[in-house]
Amino acid sequence: SIRSHVQKQVQEKLGLTLPDPVFAHVLVVLQDCYQGCGWAAYAYVNSWLSVYQDKYYAFPAVQMHELGHNLNLAHSGGLDGETYTDHTCL
Repeated sequence: SIRSHVQKQVQEKLGLTLPDPVFAHVLVVLQDCYQGCGWAAYAYVNSWLSVYQDKYYAFPAVQMHELGHNLNLAHSGGLDGETYTDHTCL
């Protein structure tokens, strides 16, 4: 998985074991599309890792959205109960 690969590379190159207090949140940027292409980024809920495809790391709204997941926030949904239909926030 991407998570285990990141952990291994950080251990080898920096000598740190993630999660680590030095890195509260880690953003991984994939250069190309690897798993479908219908997503800009994803993050693990209540975790330290978020993963971005290509240029989406540079969009503050995408970063804030994924960091929200890292901080244990889920999608709110709209009045219709569907995910991603509430656009009052990120």
